[in-house]
Amino acid sequence: MAKSASRQHISETDKKGQEMEAAKDQVARKRMNDRAYRERCKAGAKDADLQRENTELKSSLALLWSQVNDRNNLDKLQLQEKNAQLEHEKRSLEMIVQALCEKISNEKGADEGDLAG
Repeated sequence: MAKSASRQHISETDKKGQEMEAAKDQVARKRMNDRAYRERCKAGAKDADLQRENTELKSSLALLWSQVNDRNNLDKLQLQEKNAQLEHEKRSLEMIVQALCEKISNEKGADEGDLAG
């Protein structure tokens, strides 16, 4: 009978050990599932940001294409470019005129100095 009680005690211990192992496995699976879920949530948040950015870029692209396709806008851009070019030429010519005026003034001063001397 002692052997029977001992075997029964061992099988109860084995059973509890198996239950503990099963519980550990269950906890490990739960942790893996939780980790995978958190990763999917992070990826989903990134996807939402990317989708929002993609929508904004598509909107900007559509606006740019409409501006390119709008003949009036294209004419306006060409006129603005021409205006900038003419402004640059104007500044260059103003500098040339100023330099010539100074040269004339200096030559006049030199001629008057020669006449006075």
